[in-house]
Amino acid sequence: MQAALHLLAELAAATPPPKPVAAPAHPINVRVGQAGEWFGPFVVIFTSLALDWSALGQAALRDRVAAAGYYAGTVAVITIFGWTGTVQGWFAGSWSWQLAGSAAAAVMHICLIIAMFGSRAKTLKGMSKKLRDLIHMEHADSSANRINSTLLGWSVMAATSSMLARGPMAGFVHFVGSALTGIWAWLANIIVGGVGG
Repeated sequence: MQAALHLLAELAAATPPPKPVAAPAHPINVRVGQAGEWFGPFVVIFTSLALDWSALGQAALRDRVAAAGYYAGTVAVITIFGWTGTVQGWFAGSWSWQLAGSAAAAVMHICLIIAMFGSRAKTLKGMSKKLRDLIHMEHADSSANRINSTLLGWSVMAATSSMLARGPMAGFVHFVGSALTGIWAWLANIIVGGVGG
């Protein structure tokens, strides 16, 4: 038994640690309004808050549009104020933590897409319902005249996690981020242009 333990210890010592993947984390740059300025992203955030609080129209559509707005505004603010390095620094201690952050970003974005659009696919309906219940999308909070803080929190966490994406999954995360923010960028530019920007 001692010989086997000694052999395992020797093998463990001789095995080199895994080398980090050369691909660094890629931040998502979301442009709403003029590039590098804070007014556009704050228009998106405040419009999303007002839409969420108002309880206007159908909860299903309103929650999806508000979640996309929270996401777009958060990513834009993080990018503009240069907090990307800080967010990435939370996981920069080791290779394992960097991969954990990248995996968390991928999972959060996959779950967000399933929650928003999974009810249309027969195979994803059950999972989509559970995820919507978890993040309070189409929830009782959505019908009341108050901000759905759970939906806001999950959207902000998904947006923050996007800064941690690495390697091939960073492309998927970037695609999701760009798709979710497209309509809000268009709307923000209309509002900013309307007030003279």
